[in-house]
Amino acid sequence: MRCACVPRLPRSVFVARNSTYACALKTGYPLFNGERVVTSTNSYAVLVFRDESRVTVLPNTEFVVERFEYMAEAPAAGRSFFRLVRGGLRAVTGAIGKARRSRYRLNTPVATIGIRGTAYDAVCQGTCINPGAAPDPSGDGLFVDVTDGMVDFDGS
Repeated sequence: MRCACVPRLPRSVFVARNSTYACALKTGYPLFNGERVVTSTNSYAVLVFRDESRVTVLPNTEFVVERFEYMAEAPAAGRSFFRLVRGGLRAVTGAIGKARRSRYRLNTPVATIGIRGTAYDAVCQGTCINPGAAPDPSGDGLFVDVTDGMVDFDGS
């Protein structure tokens, strides 16, 4: 069953398919491919997927479930493809990432992140575009911190 759509609310977490209306995200709400989770100031969401992976969507973030497919009897055949549009997240991979790392991907405006471990944080700050090779004094860009293993970047 789908939730009824309402205009965006301040200080909330919602699921959106378009930019005009959204549904308030509630415990147990099933996310579908193509849906985006958007958090406002002082709001966050912990998303638990069927393969036991977890994504904590931080405040002021837009996160898209591009494609998630999982069958417990064949985790290596599953897919976890996500997109971080803006903001930040903390991710811990589940059965799909552990069975077949190439089937897990996080796209950002400047790079695609593949996993070589199981836990990382990613933050798109500002426009998330790092304009040069030298560190940007404004702090604009993609920042990643890995707590277990390592990640693999493919710059866009």
